[in-house]
Amino acid sequence: MDKFKAVTKRKFPSSVLELVPYFEKPIDPAILQRYKVTQRLEANLIKPSIHFITETSPIDDEYDHRYNVHEGGGYGSAGGGTAWIDDFFGKLQKAGQEYARNHGGNGPTSLGLLGPYMNPPLSPEKLTKLLNTEKPGKP
Repeated sequence: MDKFKAVTKRKFPSSVLELVPYFEKPIDPAILQRYKVTQRLEANLIKPSIHFITETSPIDDEYDHRYNVHEGGGYGSAGGGTAWIDDFFGKLQKAGQEYARNHGGNGPTSLGLLGPYMNPPLSPEKLTKLLNTEKPGKP
């Protein structure tokens, strides 16, 4: 990233493939197909103006962690099924608000009740995986 920034005078690439010439040792560009550049991760946790490089999909979403590198050089990771739903926490927050609007201001007692309010709605497979990892008493 430092070489990319110095040569291009840009903070972040628009595609991970732009980084290929800046690796110390040559790499096969196909390696980078599992990654993408995005402008935000979870809207309620990270400022939308920060760019990230993140993995596009898991090999095994039940066990894989999703790693992210942001433009400031920091990094983070998340695990479990929610890590592979883009902007999961932002979508969950909006689904909770929509649920409350439709239920007299009352919040949900279970994550399962929010599935239909997610945008897009969670598939039955995703919902089942999330429910299997949910802690009792925590939506």
